[in-house]
Amino acid sequence: MDDMNNECVYLLIHSYSFYGYDENKILGIYTSKENASDAIKRYRCLDGFKEYPEECFCIKEYILDKDMDWNGGFVSTDLIEEEFKKLTICFNEWLGINKTAEQAWENDEYYNAICDVNTEIYNATNVSDLAEKIEQIWKKRFKIEKNHDEYIKIAEKIKDEIKGL
Repeated sequence: MDDMNNECVYLLIHSYSFYGYDENKILGIYTSKENASDAIKRYRCLDGFKEYPEECFCIKEYILDKDMDWNGGFVSTDLIEEEFKKLTICFNEWLGINKTAEQAWENDEYYNAICDVNTEIYNATNVSDLAEKIEQIWKKRFKIEKNHDEYIKIAEKIKDEIKGL
């Protein structure tokens, strides 16, 4: 640890996937890494824990009286879902699809294309960049040839509705 003036605690977590869902258990908070390691040895002998590899145990160091990495705030899942609905509606309008977002998501290929675009929105540096990424996704998934100006239009619509690029 770089700053010896701050006290640390060590959080012991057990994590694994179960039928596609992440399972996380907080097992304890310890005053030293050695104590947390000793706890792993105790847990490894118990039912359930002994069924999983040692890699499922994780020790994380936390400095007391120091803010965590949430200085920029966070985005709630409600906001993420709302933005995803807005994105789907933008595409529904662009493609002339007269369905709700939820109805449109029933088409797996369309839903996956929207997911791909959603990822690229936050990587795009400007409208032109986003339009190019949308064009690549649409050509790959649907083999659709549209005029590049059409991709610029949808990118501008997305910018206005979701993110200020």
